[in-house]
Amino acid sequence: MGEVHVNEAFRGLNLAASTDLSNYMHFRPCHQADKIGAHERHDDVLVEDFLDNASKVRHHGGWTVTKDVTCSIGILRSRLWPGFMAYHRANTYVYGSFYLGNGIKNVDLAFMI
Repeated sequence: MGEVHVNEAFRGLNLAASTDLSNYMHFRPCHQADKIGAHERHDDVLVEDFLDNASKVRHHGGWTVTKDVTCSIGILRSRLWPGFMAYHRANTYVYGSFYLGNGIKNVDLAFMI
């Protein structure tokens, strides 16, 4: 039916996994060729990796992943869209994202990396 539901069995990632970029996905229509092909063939039903992986984006270095000062939350920040952040509290199901910026894309990203 093309719907995405929360996995109620998700109990969270440990701190090391929450600071690993490959554990973050883009919740948007897919742009990566393998994901588009799987969607067109309807092979993306009941699989866990049907979304674009953040570690395989075009702009390498466009994301930074750190932990907070209490070492309990993994924080993902975008360099391409300054002001976007995602977070995950380790060993819990608490996660989310928000944007607090001016809406201006960082066109100098290639010169910063």
